[in-house]
Amino acid sequence: MANTYSPESLGIKPPATGFQEGGWYSGRQYIGGTLSEPGVIHPSSTQVGAGALVSKEVNAASAAAQGTTPEKLEAYLQTQRQITPTTAVPTAVTPAGVATTAGVTSASLTMPGAKTAPNILEEQKKLYASSGITDLDTKVTELQASMDAKKAEADKRRAEVNENPFLSEASRVGRIAKIDSLLNDSLQTDNTKLTNLQNQLIAKKADINTQLGLVVQQFNLDKSVLDTNFSMFNSLLSSGALVNANANDINSIASQLGLPFSFIQSAITISAKKNTELKYYEDSNGNVTAVLMDKNTGDALNQTSLGKLAAGTKISGAETKAEQTAKLTQTLESNKNSYGHIPPNVFMGGMEAYVNAGLGTSDQYIRAYWNLTDPQRAVGTGKTPGTFNTDYGFSIDYRNKLSGGL
Repeated sequence: MANTYSPESLGIKPPATGFQEGGWYSGRQYIGGTLSEPGVIHPSSTQVGAGALVSKEVNAASAAAQGTTPEKLEAYLQTQRQITPTTAVPTAVTPAGVATTAGVTSASLTMPGAKTAPNILEEQKKLYASSGITDLDTKVTELQASMDAKKAEADKRRAEVNENPFLSEASRVGRIAKIDSLLNDSLQTDNTKLTNLQNQLIAKKADINTQLGLVVQQFNLDKSVLDTNFSMFNSLLSSGALVNANANDINSIASQLGLPFSFIQSAITISAKKNTELKYYEDSNGNVTAVLMDKNTGDALNQTSLGKLAAGTKISGAETKAEQTAKLTQTLESNKNSYGHIPPNVFMGGMEAYVNAGLGTSDQYIRAYWNLTDPQRAVGTGKTPGTFNTDYGFSIDYRNKLSGGL
């Protein structure tokens, strides 16, 4: 029987997650606290061929999956054997559970489990709070309220001066000029603070939008890999390559597809007798179900739940862009006031949803919904400028051009 060695005696350090039972490290299989000789199935393995060399066919498939050649893999194993020389060369046996199909092994699946779709609104709230946007919004609101109070107080004092019958015209004009001067000086300072806060908000919100975009891109990438893995699993299943899969193979596939061990095991058993394939569906509430189908009859042979994804996320049968745009338009329209305008936060939130869903650019969104913005927000008072540009994320001049048929 082949020799075994402790990892410590070979100077092999465990990965951060620890050695996995049945896993391969430096060309050696780990079982029961020890490593086999290089390229040899561990003597204590429960699979067929325990203590024997892994076959050339399986090594070739493994090399392809790792992006190398069989010759380079064999050269590596020979180097490892020189470190721990073999006393008796085992006979090569094709181990059960590592069957190949067109050079692909079951171990080449790479999806680390099913991904849950991100809830963009919740992610936005968290990022707004952690980045200080929520606090900045509060400061802007408080500063604007303070400025409004100062203007109201100045109006009150002007009225008192004008209503005083004992003041000469010169005294009346002088006092009002002083009230206006003090108010303008104070508002000038406040406007500088307000501009600074609004610039910070614009910069931070841009950063958040970038982060949210990356979150969505990562989910789409993960879902794409999951789709690929389902396709690969069906290919291996229909070809019979998984008929002799052992517990380690089944556990690896189950974790990569986000499915229970027993479900994969059942799928392999049933597939040996029937022509089957694995599909997954999502209902209108976002609940996802994996179903093992009989390809000949269309009957469901087994099924299991993958859990609930975020509302509106489709794994299969996704909404068309036209359907998504129609829903967004309906949401915006439902927030109109009696003048046909919507608040800035609703307009900006719609823009983020529009861009993140891939419906178009921010400029295309503005061109589609500019008429829902309130042009009165561009009207300032005295030296105080309007807030349209910062409120809606584009200039009032651009709105005027769009309203003229630009």
